[in-house]
Amino acid sequence: MSICNELGLELNFFKCEIFACGTAEETAKSLDSFCRLTFSIKTLPISKLSLLGASIHEFLFPDAILKKLCNFNLMREPLSSLSAHHSLFLLKNSIYIPRLIYLLRCTPCWKHLVSLQLLDDRLNSSLEDLFN
Repeated sequence: MSICNELGLELNFFKCEIFACGTAEETAKSLDSFCRLTFSIKTLPISKLSLLGASIHEFLFPDAILKKLCNFNLMREPLSSLSAHHSLFLLKNSIYIPRLIYLLRCTPCWKHLVSLQLLDDRLNSSLEDLFN
């Protein structure tokens, strides 16, 4: 830690999160080591484990898709007040599609066909409403 401080690098422990896996004894030992370092590191359960919005474990994929659909539904109203061209441009380049593509590329989505079908149906109907 002192070498990092000499270089001007600091960790903001209030933003740090940790997930420990293994046996209960190994997990407790690891978490205890980090708690001695600082008290403010948050311990994450497996249900909250994600990296840049993409779930780490495959069973969390349906929840991630539902969260993306809820976010898309919140954006529909403001986008409907814009022209179709402007709405498409914003969706395609900044607001929604890049994050959705990242999620689909980083998770084993082929194992969750029901969730993918739900996503496809809702996106199709929503995009038809926005652009027609």
